[in-house]
Amino acid sequence: LFAEAIHKASARKGKFVAINCAAIPSELFESELFGAIKGAGTGVAARGGYFKEANGGTLFLDEVGEMLPQHQSKLLRAIESAEAAKSPTKLKLQTVGTSGKQYEVDVRIIAATNRNLLSGLTQSNFRKDLYYRLATFPILIPPLRDRGSDVITIAKHLLSRINEQSSITEPAGFTPKSLTEAAQIRLRSYHWPGNVRELNAVLTRAVIMATGSRLEALDVDLA
Repeated sequence: LFAEAIHKASARKGKFVAINCAAIPSELFESELFGAIKGAGTGVAARGGYFKEANGGTLFLDEVGEMLPQHQSKLLRAIESAEAAKSPTKLKLQTVGTSGKQYEVDVRIIAATNRNLLSGLTQSNFRKDLYYRLATFPILIPPLRDRGSDVITIAKHLLSRINEQSSITEPAGFTPKSLTEAAQIRLRSYHWPGNVRELNAVLTRAVIMATGSRLEALDVDLA
């Protein structure tokens, strides 16, 4: 949400493209990011790649800390290609399967991780040079446990969305739910190790199990 908000607040006219670095198969990493010609590798089909898709816009690299070391070096080389253009967003890349021919894109990169990549870099195997390339302007988003009363604001937003979704899946027998004060106190006092995803799961479960229109403290099943 923060990454997309940054993109929308900018003057960039291209697309916002979000990818989960941990979900890309290792053998397809380069072709997914940089594109590939057909037959460039086993099971590789022709594709433009995420960088081309985000040309003129923003490429969001989520869970960048899970990237394998060999892929980190490829990403670092791509980012460093901007030095020749003297612009941090103008990159020269090479499609997998071509020999020497490069293409140019103008892409803003935003990266996110749920780990402190400077803590125990040896264990995390994350390259320092890549870290400092990406961490030009770091933004720390506080975890849910440090957000105080924001937890309730976020919970009410999520609950509204769950109510909307449930009214579609169960149009005949669903009653929208709201939070009692007791339920809010219970939500606010929990430490939320799973952050917003855990909060959403807890509220979804409460909506499914609750018999009335109000979620009580006992309806909020915390781990």
